[in-house]
Amino acid sequence: MSERVQLSRSVVPDELLSRPLLFDTNIWLFVNGPFVDLMDQRHKIYSNLYGLALKSNTTIYLPQIVVTEFVGRSLRFCVESEHSGEPPRKPHKWPEYSQWINDISDDLFHIVDACERVGDGFADLDLDAVCKAATAVAADYNDIIISQICAKNDAILVTDDADYKDIDIPVASANRKFFSP
Repeated sequence: MSERVQLSRSVVPDELLSRPLLFDTNIWLFVNGPFVDLMDQRHKIYSNLYGLALKSNTTIYLPQIVVTEFVGRSLRFCVESEHSGEPPRKPHKWPEYSQWINDISDDLFHIVDACERVGDGFADLDLDAVCKAATAVAADYNDIIISQICAKNDAILVTDDADYKDIDIPVASANRKFFSP
């Protein structure tokens, strides 16, 4: 199994900042999402790593799939926070949609500005292999795509998603589930 780096508020190994990183969608939501919980230790840990990566000029890759997930999850948070208990409808059907998109676009601008865009390799993607890999490790389809992007670019994935636990790529996380048997 590839290396696993356990992050804490006081521990960010120097070698972590010497390789490219790819922040998973959940990390961007902790760092820069629409409903960041400033008291959550994970926000502090991942924000600290992000700040150190920027300071040390560490490359942070940003694939389109992460941007798409960020926008979708951010919109879902907006709907849930402002319209919980109401009949479900698509985000763009709510009157607040324009404001939500403007707010999310502002967050996204800061993310994109700090990162290097990287392709997802869709043109050469073996969809059957991705589906088989997803079922073999019980991971989301998008997680397999993201892991392949990391492997292709020799990047360390920074994630809080324990679904990556059985995927053989380097991972840095504050999620203790990565480090338990």
